[in-house]
Amino acid sequence: MPAAEPHGGLPHDGPPNDTLIDALGLVGEVFHTEPGPLVAGGLSRGRRLRRRRATALAGGASALLLVGAAGVGLTLGGPAHSAAVVTTTASDSPGPSASTGATAPPSTLAPPVTGDRMVALLKSLLPPGQVVSTNGRGTAADSSGITGSPLADVVYDDGHGKALVTVAVSRPYPGQAVTGCPDKTLVTYDSCTTGRQPDNSVLTLLQGYEYPDKRLPTKMWSAYLVRPDGGMVEADEWNAPADKGSAVSRPNPPLTLAQLTAIVTDAGGWDPVLAAIAPQGPAGSTSQRPPTMQSMTKDEMLGTLLALLPNGLQPSGGDGQQGYVHLTLNDGKGASLVQVNVQQWSRGMELPGSVTTLPDGTELVLDPHADAGGTGVLEWSADVLRPDGTRVVVSATDSSRPSGGVDRTAPALTMDQLQAIALSPRWQLHPVQE
Repeated sequence: MPAAEPHGGLPHDGPPNDTLIDALGLVGEVFHTEPGPLVAGGLSRGRRLRRRRATALAGGASALLLVGAAGVGLTLGGPAHSAAVVTTTASDSPGPSASTGATAPPSTLAPPVTGDRMVALLKSLLPPGQVVSTNGRGTAADSSGITGSPLADVVYDDGHGKALVTVAVSRPYPGQAVTGCPDKTLVTYDSCTTGRQPDNSVLTLLQGYEYPDKRLPTKMWSAYLVRPDGGMVEADEWNAPADKGSAVSRPNPPLTLAQLTAIVTDAGGWDPVLAAIAPQGPAGSTSQRPPTMQSMTKDEMLGTLLALLPNGLQPSGGDGQQGYVHLTLNDGKGASLVQVNVQQWSRGMELPGSVTTLPDGTELVLDPHADAGGTGVLEWSADVLRPDGTRVVVSATDSSRPSGGVDRTAPALTMDQLQAIALSPRWQLHPVQE
């Protein structure tokens, strides 16, 4: 999943979902034409771009890897929050059985909430200080017909430096909300906690960085709450007046974890917003479930990858999720991160880069990136698109981490070996529930 910083969305035929993609951003935001440490920042960047700027999905070459980095980009560390938490796992996430009101048909939705109201709600939950600029989006479509998760962005100054603070409210598919901490193999962060609250919601707090490789000192701290009624509330803050393109204004973001927790757990403020958001489908309908897609499970992909590795390599740390896996290889010369993405692409989509077309119509792009995403990591990749739309991307780096830090002189797999793995017919897609 290392590729360039993803900025698009995973192309598929199912209905787009802000939280799913925001979270997947959580697998991520997906193919990007510029290679680099694809996984590392995909989640947080994808989530925010999707939340704040648009709802359309985009396709790009390397972004596909993001799938495995659920929760990526959030990081915790610093003042402990006051809410009691109990360590939990993804299986503890609230599912359809916990839903109390998320399946009401659209005809029973509460009145729309405006962007101005979202801004007012966020401002009311901030500690004393000055709000110098605001931006909001409501639950109704804008003048262009585009809808998305309602959100509010404010630049807040408590007297110690201006900082961007945001909140977003959404209603993901049951079971696909963001819970759990990101994989530290893929994402650099200081601390993370996740746990179930007394009302059966799941709260995750993370303190991390806008850039997982820390090439700039911009910090990002986040809290997100997955509620029993199917709603999700997320608050993010930075130690700069913008998430990107702005110098840091203070050592840390302004709000403590307890204050972030207070924002996302303010039921009185967010209940009317969630009541105005249409659920994914009518009560009892199959549209309440995520779409079934052509994919491969994590275990299938790890088994396939292990079977295709050449002799003499010691694998370790295998993990991932549907459509994406990663593991570390060591041949005695240092650790090398290997990532694989497998996706179904729509007809007519083209691979980025210099394409070689094989006799059977398969398209192949080999790319020895000299510097993956500006991190100093050497990344080699093989990108394959079969005539049936199956896309396989295999990459290897000279580091055990996509965020940087060289561990060897070259990736553990040669370009020929990467090509052979990517072209293997063992990568077989089949219907899998997202």
